[in-house]
Amino acid sequence: MKERRQKLPLQRIDRLVITDMAEEGRALGRAGEKVCFVEGAVPGDIVDVEVYRNKHRYMFARVVHIHVPAETRIAPRCVHFGLCGGCKWQHLDYNAQLYWKGKQVHDALVRLGKVECTEVRHALPAPEPYAYRNKLEFTATGQRWLTFEEMRAGVRSEDAMVDGMEAGDTRVDGSGDVDSNKYRSRDVTRDGLNQEEGLTNAIKHKSRDRAIEVIGAELKSMPLEGIEAGLVDVPKEWPNEITKRAGLGFHLPGRFDKVMHVQECHLMDQKSDAIRNFIHQYAEEHRWTRYNQQTHEGFLRTVTLRNSSLGQWMVLVMVTDNNQEAIFGLMTALTNSFPWITSLQYVINPKKNDTLQGLLPRVWKGPAHIEERLGDLNFHISPESFFQTNSRQAQRLYDLVAEWAAPSLTDGVFDLYSGTGTIGLFLARKASWVVGLEYTEAAVEDARRNAERNGIYNVHFVAGDLKNLLTEEFLSQHGRPSVLITDPPRSGMHPDVVAMLCRMRVPRLVYVSCNPATQARDLEMMRDTYRVERYQPIDMFPQTHHVENVVLLACI
Repeated sequence: MKERRQKLPLQRIDRLVITDMAEEGRALGRAGEKVCFVEGAVPGDIVDVEVYRNKHRYMFARVVHIHVPAETRIAPRCVHFGLCGGCKWQHLDYNAQLYWKGKQVHDALVRLGKVECTEVRHALPAPEPYAYRNKLEFTATGQRWLTFEEMRAGVRSEDAMVDGMEAGDTRVDGSGDVDSNKYRSRDVTRDGLNQEEGLTNAIKHKSRDRAIEVIGAELKSMPLEGIEAGLVDVPKEWPNEITKRAGLGFHLPGRFDKVMHVQECHLMDQKSDAIRNFIHQYAEEHRWTRYNQQTHEGFLRTVTLRNSSLGQWMVLVMVTDNNQEAIFGLMTALTNSFPWITSLQYVINPKKNDTLQGLLPRVWKGPAHIEERLGDLNFHISPESFFQTNSRQAQRLYDLVAEWAAPSLTDGVFDLYSGTGTIGLFLARKASWVVGLEYTEAAVEDARRNAERNGIYNVHFVAGDLKNLLTEEFLSQHGRPSVLITDPPRSGMHPDVVAMLCRMRVPRLVYVSCNPATQARDLEMMRDTYRVERYQPIDMFPQTHHVENVVLLACI
């Protein structure tokens, strides 16, 4: 018989001083010679943490108790904070968020880009730190993620326990005390036990005292009889199963197959909550099955909501088959209950992924798009369109790019990674000509339509891989720009593109990035050709650790 490997107790560090913010929104402290990356902490906190990953030079840990809360720690607004991974900084004052985002950019430029920066520039604040998103996508599930309090209140069956085992960390409120009502079920398994074994097996290998210590004091009332025998009795007053397992919400961080039901989301206008909850309730009442990512069975798949600063709303419901009675029933109910929906659509998707590629959304009510306005430009946004998810802050971003690029009527402009053409169109009326280069053909088609819609005819958009497109032959055909804008994806620019920019020696280059680390990497490769004139972080995504950064470069 194979001997069971003994599980070692997790290391605990008491009174760790949190001094900084690090990657992925984690806080940072130092324990001796090691760096400790901490989830749920804020710079200025003094906390006890439990280490769940210990490497040679660094550790990862979670807060288990706060001795002294930082002055910038606040109570998070959302009931899902600590489980949903969308807003990791809701417990951090907004002014502090702007500082730490600016410092994130500063550190990347100095350490990775070898840029001489003397002081931290705060990120440009968003006009509204909540309700700023113009798009959210919700996933349907028939086996939603259970929080610990739901499991304790309603179930002890193995089936329900399994789906609740990795739900997240303890939630900490602004008072400095661990909120015992918000313990998540991962607390049960912090000693590294197989998280698919369920709560019973997690307790099986602990003493009663250790179980209470790890799980939390609020579990003292839970019957733990039978621990020595490896069993936990099911209280008679607890039902044997949770029947309401369906949900409509977000994927847990890093888990394509696990979905938590969302009651509220403060990142979009509250009308989105009303629509999403209505669809969820309708599906419950009409006994709709929900799509299963593993078995690829179930009817309701996703719900995508979009809105614009003009007050227009789009709702797109994705289902697996053309059950017209079911679909038409929901469409009619949405039309009657939310007459202000501008564009109501549905799409039938029999594929094994949720992308719209190759699918044709069907319009039930209104046009096939909603309208957005940035500056004096109008844009049509279809279900497939890419558009900046923070419209109001996008306006400020593009204004800054236009100010720094400062094209004249004699300047030619290249817009790399041009997407649907927003930046290029912003500059076109001030320049002689604009050429946009973009990888995705669908985005280029949107860009061409946007140009025609706004009566702009000195722009030309080309689709293709930029490392293959941007050549001397391309320059001979389209002209050499005196101004260049580049706004690559998070991975940054391909080395071949960077090398070509250095050979082009463009007089003015504006680099927009949503990832300061890869931006700094690219800047370091260009430092012998271009000099950083100025930079400005911009907060496009309040309550998260993500930050946009704009850099103006001049050819040396």
